Amino acid sequence: MATDRGEFTFVVKEGSDDQASIVAEPTSDMPNAPGLIGFDLVPGTTFEQAQDIASFMRQFIRGISVTR
Repeated sequence: MATDRGEFTFVVKEGSDDQASIVAEPTSDMPNAPGLIGFDLVPGTTFEQAQDIASFMRQFIRGISVTR
């Protein structure tokens, strides 16, 4: 097994259904990046709540690792 690690930030996006979601966007090169990583939020989560969640994630999560 091999593990790749990369630094990411978390950004709020609004989908076509007006539902907020959070996307992990790479801030550094991750050679074998898994592609776009998204987090679906509970229906009814407001854009403001999603911003708060993304802010919390940025504060406490520094990277994502993928093991194949």
